Amino acid sequence: MAPDKQYNPGTEVEEDVFSTYLTFDVGEQTLGVEVRHVQEILDMRRITRLPNAPADVQGVVDVRDASIPVLDLKSRLGIPSIESGPDARIVVVEIATGDRRKPLGILADRVRNVDRIPVAEIQPCPSTGVGHWNSSILQGLSRRGSELVVLIRLDRIFGDAADELEPDEAAGLF
Repeated sequence: MAPDKQYNPGTEVEEDVFSTYLTFDVGEQTLGVEVRHVQEILDMRRITRLPNAPADVQGVVDVRDASIPVLDLKSRLGIPSIESGPDARIVVVEIATGDRRKPLGILADRVRNVDRIPVAEIQPCPSTGVGHWNSSILQGLSRRGSELVVLIRLDRIFGDAADELEPDEAAGLF
């Protein structure tokens, strides 16, 4: 008979550590964002354009009597645009700006899954060798079968975008 396992305070139990990501397609690219940033996923709806808005701001959508700015992630990431199809969605995320959190909508051509990815399986992104690009917006790469999923850091992509989207009183828009 095997002896009972005894607790030994000098040993630590290794646990698998996972992160949970919402994966979605933007153009031909599959991206992942941590689900802690995701508020909800909306069916495509009318986006109201705003005069004098930055080029990557598609406009705003009404969500329960709140106007949520919608940004084109393809434009921010330099991903070639494709025509949106019937699977297009608006992913509403929260971005931290200073001491506040603000909702932003990002356009997704297709929402895929919520995936638990072992942290040990997240590969670092290459940081050298191909021109000058900002790898700090990338959290890492994950393999899903034969596909690579690019895990992105929304806070670094949008930075203070939510504050930038506050209407400028001098512009006379509101």
